Amino acid sequence: MAFKTCAFRKNWLVIAVIVMCLC
Repeated sequence: MAFKTCAFRKNWLVIAVIVMCLC
C-alpha cells in the first residue's frame, strides 16, 4: 500500500513538472 502511494506521488510530481514546462 505504501509503495503504491509513493509511486502515485512520484507520478503526480512528474505530471506537475510537465505541466509547468508546458505553461
